Amino acid sequence: MRYFVHYFFVLGVLFFLCGCSYFDMVEESGFDRNNETESIDLVPNEDGNIYYYYFDEKIFLKEKKDLILVCFVDASSRKDFINELTAVSYLKVWNPARSDHWDEDNDYNILILQSASEDEIPTERVMDLQNHQGVKYVSYMMEYEGSSVSTSDEFAVKLRNRSGLSQLEDLAREYGCAVSRCADQEDGIYYVRRNKETASSIFQLSSVFYETGLFAFTSPDFFCFNAMSSPDPFYSDQWSLSNTGQYGSSGLDIDVETAWAETEGSSNITIAVMDVGVELTHPDLAANLVSGLDCINPLGTGAPSSVYEKHGTAVAGIIGAVKDNGIGISGVAPGCKIMPIRVGVCLSQGYTEDISVSAAINGFDWARTHGVDVINCSWHQNPCSYLTTAIQNAAMYGRGGKGCVIVFSSGNNNGATQYPAYLSDVLGVGAVSYDGYRAVFTSPAWGSCYGSGLDVVAPGVLIPTTDRSGTDGYDSSDYYPSFDGTSAAAPHVSGIAALVLSAYPVLSEEEVRRAITMGAVKLPSYTYSSVGTYPNVGYWNSEVGFGLASASGALDAASDIYDLEYTPGLDFTIINSSSYDLEDVIIDVQGSISGQTEWLISSDIGGGVPSGEQAGYPYYRGYYLTATPGTPITNISVNLFASCEDCPGNLEIGVAFDTPTPNSFQQFSFGQGATFQTTLPNITVPNESRRRVYVRVFDVVQNN
Repeated sequence: MRYFVHYFFVLGVLFFLCGCSYFDMVEESGFDRNNETESIDLVPNEDGNIYYYYFDEKIFLKEKKDLILVCFVDASSRKDFINELTAVSYLKVWNPARSDHWDEDNDYNILILQSASEDEIPTERVMDLQNHQGVKYVSYMMEYEGSSVSTSDEFAVKLRNRSGLSQLEDLAREYGCAVSRCADQEDGIYYVRRNKETASSIFQLSSVFYETGLFAFTSPDFFCFNAMSSPDPFYSDQWSLSNTGQYGSSGLDIDVETAWAETEGSSNITIAVMDVGVELTHPDLAANLVSGLDCINPLGTGAPSSVYEKHGTAVAGIIGAVKDNGIGISGVAPGCKIMPIRVGVCLSQGYTEDISVSAAINGFDWARTHGVDVINCSWHQNPCSYLTTAIQNAAMYGRGGKGCVIVFSSGNNNGATQYPAYLSDVLGVGAVSYDGYRAVFTSPAWGSCYGSGLDVVAPGVLIPTTDRSGTDGYDSSDYYPSFDGTSAAAPHVSGIAALVLSAYPVLSEEEVRRAITMGAVKLPSYTYSSVGTYPNVGYWNSEVGFGLASASGALDAASDIYDLEYTPGLDFTIINSSSYDLEDVIIDVQGSISGQTEWLISSDIGGGVPSGEQAGYPYYRGYYLTATPGTPITNISVNLFASCEDCPGNLEIGVAFDTPTPNSFQQFSFGQGATFQTTLPNITVPNESRRRVYVRVFDVVQNN
């Protein structure tokens, strides 16, 4: 048995299309007036360390001046340069895998060059290359936590208000840049492009713009090399679904067979595989695939674009390979649908499968608005403000306001849980071996990342899965027997999330995450301690989180959550003696913790209501707040629009903390098409309440 470890590199690409108008490029260009004599590498630094901003946090990088990334205007320019390269004695193509295919085209016309002497490439050489015909931009490679990092010639800027656009355009002109396009008009996010003649780097420009205080965030557009690596995949048996002792230890699996007795998944639930594409004609996947999206090539359909892009097909098989069709394997959620969203590309042929950060942002926005329920991301990246915003938007606004369930692999470098897996809005998943221990190997060396932000673990060693057909895959057949790493662990949890939503589609994304953590099995090899997050869920361990993800355990926990929070009678109970039509009631509640954290709960209900029965399907959306016991919840405002025939005399609004009944009420009357606003009494978080507090709205319609 061999394991292949990949290293993680960081990379992003501008290929982000949106439904808003583009801005004309600013034609004038020029050097930064304060840095006219400086080089292209002038970047902000502290004690010699380069940095950029991840929101307010400085992320430090180290220059790697022996490697440069070159982007060409088109494929022919790239080929012409390769032909000329033999005459350039100081440069050679970076080809760590010794691939024979390094000169093949890639989607972004990228070429990575290395100093022939392995010394630094002088700045003047970089400037000469920047001015070479057919070159779009040049960037030095950087190093972040042992991985290589580079950028495109753009960075994203989020305005604090609409009036900030003119300030952004003025600042761009001042620093020899152009506001190139609108990324998200509603959220006020724009891209700024550095002109070729501008001496300042993207890191410097991004940081300088943020330090003006005019913008909510600035975010360099990264390239992420080998962001979805999984060590040496192949397969012998599906021990992860039913461990009968295939590798000497029996019983440890995700207990999916018990869960299948309740549901094998609903065709109404869709899991997005955000990866390098999925083979659309695979015999064990095709029946479960729905139309996808290629965020890199607008003419693509979600399939891989080169023979090197194998990873997504392997991930998809673990989630949703067809069951009981007499061939291959079964996915965890074989009754659900899979949507391929291609956000990765192979830029250094034969060596890596790489993530485009801009494409990933586009993918999250697409998934949020196109019916995706679960998003699987078996990759990592360095902290990126704009990507975090896109993830948070999908988690908050997807599924019609219930939120997309987002699953990230924790990483394979045997260190701390990597971004974005440690974000609070996602499930961070580590890998466990068949013996019940965190997956760690020495030859070659790799280990499942752990620590803060890790939620659960799942099988990630010797996992059988689907493979691209023939020589395009990891193996020569349609299947690969040992797909390894946290890339294999994450799709097990995505499948479990899909089963939970198949049985309980009304649950919010946070409630699904809570069900999976509540239902996790404590591994006997580890000691667990109480933590602030979900202390009533159980106990947590830094190496395996809340434990081994269990499909049956998650369904049991989801049942408990549903019974507590969605049992009819909690909302809109009619206790009058006559029937009337409740056409449209929308409750919006906003508030803050100590004036800092804003939150929103929306409840929407409509339809004819017989007397004495609940009004429609009673549900509310809870939005959790992180607060210590005793913290006051202040400025709770209610905005109500309601219209009905024979309206009841009053409406009671209640707010509660983790209980099935309100503990604070406000009562008021409303009429036909009326809009009403009021402020509820302030509430103090109970001393016995957990750190993540659920603020719920209870709406009781009552006739005087």
